[in-house]
Amino acid sequence: MKKAAVYLLKDFTKHHLFLEEEPQFHSEKMLSLEEYNHYAMILSALLDFRSPYTRSHSFAVARVSELLTKDILGEADAALIFTATLLHDIGKIKTPLSILHKKGRLQANEMIIMKRHVVDTYYMLERAGLKLFSLIGAAHHERLDGSGYPIGLKSDQMLFLQKVVQIIDVFSALTERRPYREPMEIREALDIIEQDAVNGKLDGFIVQKLKELANNLDLREEISFKHVFEELFKNGVDEVIQMIDLTSNAI
Repeated sequence: MKKAAVYLLKDFTKHHLFLEEEPQFHSEKMLSLEEYNHYAMILSALLDFRSPYTRSHSFAVARVSELLTKDILGEADAALIFTATLLHDIGKIKTPLSILHKKGRLQANEMIIMKRHVVDTYYMLERAGLKLFSLIGAAHHERLDGSGYPIGLKSDQMLFLQKVVQIIDVFSALTERRPYREPMEIREALDIIEQDAVNGKLDGFIVQKLKELANNLDLREEISFKHVFEELFKNGVDEVIQMIDLTSNAI
C-alpha cells in the first residue's frame, strides 16, 4: 500500500490506473473505524495531490473538524467526523484539473461541473456502503438558509455534523492558496466565516467554538502539510519525503 501511495504521489497522472469508470469500493472484510481511517487517509491524500492547491485540504478539514467536534460532542463523534471528512471531496477525482487550476472566474458550464463533485462524493460513498459518511461529506456546500447545493437543505434538515463540515470546509479553503489568490490569515478567514453566520448561512454556535479553538491552538500548525505524511507513513515519513522530494517546486 505504501509503494502504491508513493507511486501516485510522485505522478498524479496515474490515478486512472487505480480507478474504475464507476468507482465502487467493495470488500468482504469488515474494518473498524480506526482501521478504515488509514485507507481513508491514503485515498484523500492521493486525491488532494492531484493539485498543489489542495494537497492538504481533506486532511485540514478532517483535523479541525475532529478537534472542534471533540470539544463539543466528545471523542466518538470526533472519530466519526474525522473519517467522513477525509472523504468529503472524493468526488473531485472526476473534476478536470483545468477547472481546479483555473485562475479566473468559472463559466456557467464549468461551475456545473465543479458543483457535480458533491453528487459524485455522495454516490461513491453510498455505493461503498458508507451511508453516514456520504450524508456528512456530501453536504459541505449546503447552507442553513437553503442557498447551498446540491439539494438546498435548510437548517432544520441538517445533522449537526453536517453544519460543522460546512464551516470547516470554508475555513480550510480560505486559509489555503488558490490559483486566483494567496492564503488568508486565520483571523481574516474567521471574520469572513463569522459574517456568514450573521447572514444566516453558517451556524453561529459552531463558528464561536471555532474562534475559541483558534485562540487556544495554533491551527496553522495543526493543518500543516507535513502532518499528512506523518499520519500516512508514521516512522517511515523521512524516507517517503526523500523518495518524492518534497522540496521540489513541482509539489
